[in-house]
Amino acid sequence: MKRTVLAALAAACLAFAACAQDASPRELARRVVERRAAEAVVWGMPVVNYDLMLQEMLTKTAGKVNQVIYWGRPLDWHNQTLTPNPDTLYLMAFLNTKDVGPIVIEVPPADDGGSLNANVVNIWQQPLEDAGLLGVDAGKGVKLLMVPPDFSGQVPPGYVALRPGTHGSYGLFRSNLASHADADVARSVAYGKRIRIYPLSQAADPPPTRFTDVGDTVFDATIRYDERFFEGLDRIVQAEPWLARDRAMIDQLRAIGIEKGRPFAPDAEAKQALTTGVREAQAWLEARYAAGLPPFFEGTHWTLPAPPELIRAAQADFAEPDRYPVDARGLAYSYAYIGIKRLGAGQFYLINIRDKDGNSYEGGNTYRLTVPPNAPVEQYWSVTAYDRQTHALIRNMGRASRASNNAEVQKNPDGSVDLYLGPQAPAGKEANWIPTDPSRRFELMFRLYAPTKALFDKAWTLPDVERVATGTAARAQPDMASPAGSQPQVPYPARALSPAHADLARSAGVPALLANENYVEALARVVYYWGYPAVDGFGRTNMWEIMRDKPGTMLGLLPGAPMNTTGCLADYMSPAQRWVVTPNNDTIYGAGFANLAVEPAVIQTPAEVPQGHYWTIQIVDIFTNVVHQLGSASATPGGKFLLVGPTWTGEKPSGFLGVLRMPTNTAGVFPRSFAARTPEAKARAIAVLDQIGMYPLSKDQPGPRKIDCRAAARNAVYPPGVTARMIAADPDASRPQWVNPKTFWDDLAKMLAANPAVGPSDAAMADQARTLIALRQTDPGYRALLDRAALAADAALHASSTYVQVGVDTGNGWQRQMGAGHWGTDWFSRAQATVIYIYVNDYREATYFIRGTDAKGSLLDGRHVYTMTFPKEALPPMDRTRGGFWSLTMYDKDYFMLPDPPNGRTNIGTVNLDANELRFAPDGALTLTLSRAQPADAEARANWLPAPEGQFALIVRAYVPTQQVLDGAYKLPDVIREARDAAP
Repeated sequence: MKRTVLAALAAACLAFAACAQDASPRELARRVVERRAAEAVVWGMPVVNYDLMLQEMLTKTAGKVNQVIYWGRPLDWHNQTLTPNPDTLYLMAFLNTKDVGPIVIEVPPADDGGSLNANVVNIWQQPLEDAGLLGVDAGKGVKLLMVPPDFSGQVPPGYVALRPGTHGSYGLFRSNLASHADADVARSVAYGKRIRIYPLSQAADPPPTRFTDVGDTVFDATIRYDERFFEGLDRIVQAEPWLARDRAMIDQLRAIGIEKGRPFAPDAEAKQALTTGVREAQAWLEARYAAGLPPFFEGTHWTLPAPPELIRAAQADFAEPDRYPVDARGLAYSYAYIGIKRLGAGQFYLINIRDKDGNSYEGGNTYRLTVPPNAPVEQYWSVTAYDRQTHALIRNMGRASRASNNAEVQKNPDGSVDLYLGPQAPAGKEANWIPTDPSRRFELMFRLYAPTKALFDKAWTLPDVERVATGTAARAQPDMASPAGSQPQVPYPARALSPAHADLARSAGVPALLANENYVEALARVVYYWGYPAVDGFGRTNMWEIMRDKPGTMLGLLPGAPMNTTGCLADYMSPAQRWVVTPNNDTIYGAGFANLAVEPAVIQTPAEVPQGHYWTIQIVDIFTNVVHQLGSASATPGGKFLLVGPTWTGEKPSGFLGVLRMPTNTAGVFPRSFAARTPEAKARAIAVLDQIGMYPLSKDQPGPRKIDCRAAARNAVYPPGVTARMIAADPDASRPQWVNPKTFWDDLAKMLAANPAVGPSDAAMADQARTLIALRQTDPGYRALLDRAALAADAALHASSTYVQVGVDTGNGWQRQMGAGHWGTDWFSRAQATVIYIYVNDYREATYFIRGTDAKGSLLDGRHVYTMTFPKEALPPMDRTRGGFWSLTMYDKDYFMLPDPPNGRTNIGTVNLDANELRFAPDGALTLTLSRAQPADAEARANWLPAPEGQFALIVRAYVPTQQVLDGAYKLPDVIREARDAAP
C-alpha cells in the first residue's frame, strides 16, 4: 500500500510540475492570488464576522460606537446574525478606545430586577472576560475597563482591566428572561438598561448611556462569500494595529491587494481571482462543518460547539507558543460569533446537523426531539433551528425555538418534553413546535444556561432527533417496508455554455469561474468519488445481456436475470466468485437490476414464512443508496408492490400493497433468505426465496408467482470466451474491473444519460458532473487534466479503502461506517463501501463491524493464530423474533472469501449455532480460533474459522440489531494474537 500511495503522490507531483511549467507568469500570479485569498478568508473570518455586525449597526440603525443597541423582545428572524439565542434579550455594545481612551463597562449586580450573562471580546472575538451571574463578578456587578493597545497608565482601584490589543472590541449582554410573558420581557429590558458605558475620563460624572432598539431592523451579518468579504477585511487592516502573532499575514494580504495605508482597489482580473479564492474557502469550510465536530454525548449527533483545539486556545488567550488553531477558528466563526472565557460555567452549547439516522435535516420533513426530565441547568435550556446554509434564524418563521423558560411548552407526565420541528405542527403539539421552511435545510443548537456538573459527568444525556411521519405525533420505529414518498425530480437540461473571459485562453467556452485548472481538478476528484458507485452499479447491468433469456446463474456462481427480473441461487454463494466483494454466507441470495424507464416492475414478497425466519429485499438506486428495505425485520406483509421510476405518474394496480418509488431509473433488487448449515434449514430458506422476486409489470398475472430457485441455479450461463473450466482453474480470471479510471468520464456520461433524474442528495453533484463531461468534450487540455484527475482519485480511493482505516472506532479495534446504506452526501464513504463491501444494507437492517488489525494494531495475517472470546451471554444481541442473526466472516486482502476452506467455513456465527456445531467453555464463554493451520485442540477445531496464507480482514454482521448495537453500547471482543504460530 505504501508503494501505491507514493506512486500516487509522485504522479500528482509530476502533473503539478507540468502544469506549473506550462503556466505563464500572469497565470502563476493569478494562482497565487487565489490561494492567498482562500487562506485570508479562513484567517480573517473572526474579524470580518465582527465587522459585518458593526457595519449593520452603523448603516441600518441609529446606534453608534460606544453606545448600546438592543432587541426589545426575544429575537426573531429579523436578527440575521450567526446562531443567536431567541430565548433571551440581546444587548450589544461596539467599543473603540482610539479617540476616547479607556472605556468603562459597568455591569449591574443581579437582584430581583434581573440578571445577565455577558461576554466581552476583542475584534478577533478572542474572549477577554465574562460577567454576570457566572462571570468574573459572580453576579455581584463589576466595572470592566477596556484599555487601548498602547495604554501605559495606571488602572484605578475597583476596575478589572481588559487588554484587547486592538482599538475595537465588543460586548454581548444577555438579559435573562423569567418567561416570555410581556411583563417579564419588560422587566428584563429595564434591567439590561442598567448597563453603563462611558470613557474613564468621565468616570467622575458619567454621561447617560444611549440605548437604541433595533428589533425591527433586518440585521443581516451572515458571511458574504464574495468580494465584500475582502472589503471588510481591508477595513480592519486599515483601522487596527497588527497583533504580533499575525504579522506573517502582512505579505500574504499584500498579494491580494490589502495593505495598510493603501486603498483596496482590485481590477477585474483580481476580482475574479478573489472570487475564486473566497468560494474555495467557503467550500472547504462547509466540508469541514459537514464532516461534523466531535460528539459530546457518545453515540449521538450532538457535538461540541467548536473544535476542541479552539476552545482550549481561546481560554488560554492564544498564549500557547506552539499552537495557533487558525483553521479551527475560521471554521467556528463561519457559523457563530462571540467568544466565551468560561465555556461551561455561564452557558454551554451543543450543535446538531444530522438526525438519528445520520441524515441532514430537511425542512419539509417532521422531526421529534425528546428532552429528558431534570435537565442539568440552573437557569434554562432551549432548542433553536437555524438555516443550514446561512447559520442564521430561518427567515419568515413566526418563531425559531422552544425553551424551558417558556410557559407555553407542554411537559410529559415524567417531566420530559417532546419538541417537534417541521413545516406544520402535529395535531395538538402547536405549543411544542418549531417551524421550518420546507424549501431549506436546517440545523439545531441546544443551549444550557448555568449548566450543572451532571452535564459534564454525562449523568444526563440528550438523545438524537428522530424523523417522524408527517402529521404524526406518535412515537414509532421507522417503517422500512412502507413505500417512499415521491420526490420531485428535475432532469438536467441541455445548456449552452456562455462565452468565457477573454483573458482565459483555455476556457473553451466554459464560464470564467469554472475555467480554472485547479478548481476543475479539485472538483473532478470529488465527482469521481461521488460517481464511482454509480459507474460500478451501471456496469453490472451487463447482467441484462448475459442473462437475456431467463433467470439463472452467471458463470455458474452468481444469481442473474434479464432486465426487471431477479434470479436466485439454491445454496450459499460460491466462495470462488470474484464479481461481488465481501458477500455473506449466512443467506441464500437473489439479485436483479431494473430499468424503470422501460416499465415498472412487480416486487413480490412472501406470504408463507416460518416464525422468526429472516428474509429481506434490499432495493438500491444507481448510487447504492438503500431506498427500500422490505422483509422480516420490518414485518412486510406478503403480496405485491409496484416498483416505479422517478417520473412515473400512473395509478397503483388493484390488489397491490403499495408503490415503491425510486429516485433513479436504474435500481438494484437483492433478495436474501437466512439458512443455517443444515439441509433442513437450507430447504426452509429456499421455500421462502421461491416466493420472493421481481418481474416486469407487463408479465403480471393474478395471484403470486412461483419462483423456482433450484431451476434457476441449474441454468448456468457464461459470457463469450469464458468456460467453467477456466473459472475453476483461476477464479480471478473472471474478475471484472467495474470502474476503470481510464474510461470513467465516458462511463459516467452513459450512466447519467440513462438516469437523468437522481435523488436530492445527488442532484447538485450530477449537475457538476455533467458540466465536467461537457468541458472534457470541448478541449484536449481539459480532457487530459480530467483523465489525470480520475487516475489520481482512483489511486487515493483504493489506498484509503482498507479495513485498517475505514469507519469510526466502535471499541476493541472494530470500526463501523455510520449511517451505512443511507449515505446522504457522504460520497467518499459511499465510494469506500463500493470498493470493500458493495450493496450494504440499511444500517438498521444490518450493522457491519470491520477490522484488519489485531489488538496491538498489527495487520491480521494467516501465519498467526488469533482468538476472539465472547463471555457468557455476550454474543451480539440480535432480535431473533424478527429473524436476527450474527456472523464473523473471513476475507482475503482483496475482500473475497477463501475459495476452498478446509472445513467448508467462510464464516462462523448463528449459522453454526443453529446447526449445533460450536462448543462453549464450561463458564459459558465462546472462543473462536482464526488461523491458516487447523488447530490441534478439539474445542478450538470445532470453533475454527480458516484464514488465508497472508493478510486477511474480518466483518461481523449483526442482522436485525437491537438498540444496544445501534446505539454503540454493545462492544465486540478484541482479536488477540496468540503466542503459538500457525505454521508447522
